[in-house]
Amino acid sequence: MKFTSKYLLPLFGASVFMVSMTALAKKPIFKPGEIVVKGDVFEFTDYEIVKELPYSGYTVIKVAPGKEMAHLRRFRDKGKKANLNFIINQFAVPNDPGYSINGIKGKQQKIIEYKA
Repeated sequence: MKFTSKYLLPLFGASVFMVSMTALAKKPIFKPGEIVVKGDVFEFTDYEIVKELPYSGYTVIKVAPGKEMAHLRRFRDKGKKANLNFIINQFAVPNDPGYSINGIKGKQQKIIEYKA
């Protein structure tokens, strides 16, 4: 049987896809045992509070690992906005001279230098 690019390219693509999915499957996409619910801290006295996000109105709550979906359903049935505590990774940096990852740079730094 003769292999041509007609057959090799899809085979190669499928193998790359499988390898990438295996690598992604090892990393959790959310923090186990934590959910995020819309509401103030005083509304969740029965739960352990991990973090309060006061300006957004969200609260991170600790629940039993593996029971996140049951707690989400419970809060959603009560009419609350609830979701898993997803892990977000930055994959790009804006093309902005005023943006900095490690402190003040660009326009803000120039303003501080002029004031000094």
